[in-house]
Amino acid sequence: MAELRRAASNPRSHTSKAVLQGTGEIVGYGRFRFDDGKDESGPSMGSFPPGTNVTFVRRLAEGFGERHRRHMGGKPHAYWSTLMVHPAHQRRGIGSALLQHGFHTLGADAVPIWLITQMRGRNLYAKFGFEDVDVLDVDFAEYMGPYRGYGVHRNVCMVRQPGGGAGVEGIGEGNKVGRNGALG
Repeated sequence: MAELRRAASNPRSHTSKAVLQGTGEIVGYGRFRFDDGKDESGPSMGSFPPGTNVTFVRRLAEGFGERHRRHMGGKPHAYWSTLMVHPAHQRRGIGSALLQHGFHTLGADAVPIWLITQMRGRNLYAKFGFEDVDVLDVDFAEYMGPYRGYGVHRNVCMVRQPGGGAGVEGIGEGNKVGRNGALG
């Protein structure tokens, strides 16, 4: 919750939500922030709730931070940090609508956009012109105790260059995120 409050108070961070008209149910959420390329410190780790595997979280954060610096260090860009759609509402164009809304907010040709995704989200971003630039593989057996057997988890680092991808218009037609966050 503290992370959400911090992001909401940051003028360089932008958040969108997708809300079903009629019910008011929030079914999707997206967030990105502008990065001027000057801050090499990476995100603050803060504190963790009880039961968190801190070694695992730090390993991910360090791995993502190193890749972010390698590919985007010193360059102004947007960092797309979050895109979530409730499982019951996936595959209906909501994620595409949130991306489109973000592109319009950013001015899609203004700066490169960086993100990290799980493999299952990769194809959505590729439709919008994001390209793979790196990966971070994490072997869950090293960290997850009782969850051993899940194998290696691949995270894909992607970048969309200014003007990249013709997919900004036309994908997710009929699903638009309005000023108030309503999905129509």
